[in-house]
Amino acid sequence: MSIDAAFESARAAAHNAPRRRFAQGTGIGGQIGQGNLDASKADGLCGGVSLAYLGLYKSGQSLFSVDAASPKASWQYINRAQDEVVHSTMEQCNFEMAGGGMGLTVKARSIVFNAPVSTGMSTWIASKPGLYLVGMPVHYCAVIHDSKKLSFFDPNCGEVFFPPSNTQDLETFMQHYLNQPDVSSLYQLTAGNKVYLTWYQ
Repeated sequence: MSIDAAFESARAAAHNAPRRRFAQGTGIGGQIGQGNLDASKADGLCGGVSLAYLGLYKSGQSLFSVDAASPKASWQYINRAQDEVVHSTMEQCNFEMAGGGMGLTVKARSIVFNAPVSTGMSTWIASKPGLYLVGMPVHYCAVIHDSKKLSFFDPNCGEVFFPPSNTQDLETFMQHYLNQPDVSSLYQLTAGNKVYLTWYQ
């Protein structure tokens, strides 16, 4: 099963929650060629894309609306977010301080969960409103949970969103998606590895 098919399967399990598509890999080559993305920062772009998703929301915008209006503007913002990521050290605590340049304030960091992903992580997020960077061994995703929006974002697939009060479907989606065999293998969500949450205000 492809990552996109796994995303769709999880979406179906969560009462067919609405989706907006975003696939970072599809446009990287074109964006580099157009000068919108620095080629030296293209590897591991998921961290920058996830921070851009959270930072734009914090500023009252949407990655999807900005991208629809001007792909160049959205990729320049992603490039700036990625610049912050690559200039952070990869030690877990220091890296998790990334986000300040995107207007994000860290509320808590190094919130650690063991892989495979248990119900503990999704329950934590569902019970504590905020903006989250989800740091997996080789990938980053993001979650928005506040009174106006409840969503999960994977830079490889896009966003799935729910009524703000429906945290149960968010939990269902996360459990279903992150435990799909192809997803857990690709993102290395296997026994012995860990997932780190950074909780932003």
